Amino acid sequence: MEREYERLYSNVDIQFVSNVVGDYDIWLTTQMIARRAPDIVWEQADVLWSQTNKGWWISLDPYLEKPNRYVPGNRRWLDLLYEEPTEARRAPDGHMYVVPLDLVETGIYYNKRIFREVGIEPPETWTSS
Repeated sequence: MEREYERLYSNVDIQFVSNVVGDYDIWLTTQMIARRAPDIVWEQADVLWSQTNKGWWISLDPYLEKPNRYVPGNRRWLDLLYEEPTEARRAPDGHMYVVPLDLVETGIYYNKRIFREVGIEPPETWTSS
């Protein structure tokens, strides 16, 4: 798939880095210090936030404000993302340096009969913790 994309965009060279040996965080930190890190990497938002003052990360805000050319009628990439989990990834300085690519949903199962017997209702809303 990457070769097909490269054929469409001659200025793009996609190379996947795999099988990082050892501790990923140490590997990524050394790559960042050496200015040899890949353009796109996986990182936890809260880890990245503590590094924004080092100049290793760029704000994605201007890119998220542009249209996604692969989605007809789209005006902003940001509109294609789930608002709450995405906004929760804003750094303390207000900028977006990461985009959540996965979402873990949490649900509960309960015994309706027992809830009725003891007179309680399941929650209808959830609070963040």
